[in-house]
Amino acid sequence: MNKRGLTAREIIITLLAIVGFVIVLFFVFAFNIEQRSQEEICRISVLKRGSVFESTQAYIPLQCTTKKICLSLGDKCDEQFLGEDSINEDVSSPTNEQSAKKIEKISAEEMYNCWSIMGEGKLNLFADKFEFNLKDISDFLKLEERAPKCVICSRIALSPELKKRTNVEKKDILDLVDVNNYLQTELVPGSTKTYINTFTDRQVNAFPAEVRAKFNQPDNQKKGTDEIAYIFTQLKTAEDPATAAMNGATIAGGFLFGGTYSLGMLGKAISHPIISGIVGTVAIGGTAGLRALGAYNDQQVSAGHCGTYTQVSEDKAKYGCSFVMPVDYNNVEFINNLCSGGIEGNP
Repeated sequence: MNKRGLTAREIIITLLAIVGFVIVLFFVFAFNIEQRSQEEICRISVLKRGSVFESTQAYIPLQCTTKKICLSLGDKCDEQFLGEDSINEDVSSPTNEQSAKKIEKISAEEMYNCWSIMGEGKLNLFADKFEFNLKDISDFLKLEERAPKCVICSRIALSPELKKRTNVEKKDILDLVDVNNYLQTELVPGSTKTYINTFTDRQVNAFPAEVRAKFNQPDNQKKGTDEIAYIFTQLKTAEDPATAAMNGATIAGGFLFGGTYSLGMLGKAISHPIISGIVGTVAIGGTAGLRALGAYNDQQVSAGHCGTYTQVSEDKAKYGCSFVMPVDYNNVEFINNLCSGGIEGNP
């Protein structure tokens, strides 16, 4: 080993870290970061971490604070957010259909915002300190994966008055909520593409009939929750999972998936051992619907992206998969398993 070369490399990395720190200070003082929204602060920290060497990323904290939203009919979500800063979204409307539409809009926007702010799954965001002696190890473990790490982008809770609506037999507000349909038909704000068009890199325009049918299968008729969390999770792999899953074809991009289906060219990548390991945990039993009591009729899809991460040039490319998914926030065990590598930011 060339010890002098290694020392020189460490010096260069240290200098880059110092330069990065100075740039952060510039943002703080020149642009008065305190006056920026939490989402802007998070986005800046994500861009900073994603634009430096992996070996220095751990020194740049993700300043992402979980957004807490209360869906209500004029009341509050004290049970879930007592003592915490939260946003009250009153979904009261002249008709239940209009109220349901508001819930769909908020849910879709939070899913997209999480995906967008965290770099659309294309940035390498989670690294350990001082990996110099570990890099060669991964070459011997072709299917090695690091434990997934997470950021909880937002939590959406149902107020007591809104939860009561599930006790009546007739179709009420929550019975009319169909987030998947909203993702298929509505445009991302400021864009000419629908949500599913955006999540799948234009690969998918609509859910096939057989997939829509699966939303209503008996296996999907499970109890929901009074609070969901949109979680961004990322795991690293020693090889390009997309290329491996597609028999050597170089394909990268986004896809949507649920309990038993996937959409998009990269949907086949779910058959790869690395990807199936995490996707299996977010099958029907893992993802959540906005339902407080009783059954929910649509299992909300999750978004994924697999391939080579965009990053500052280093010894070799970094590979992995990133996901944004709606999860039952009350299921602590599931979240701990999903985020076995840890949760960053301020949940």
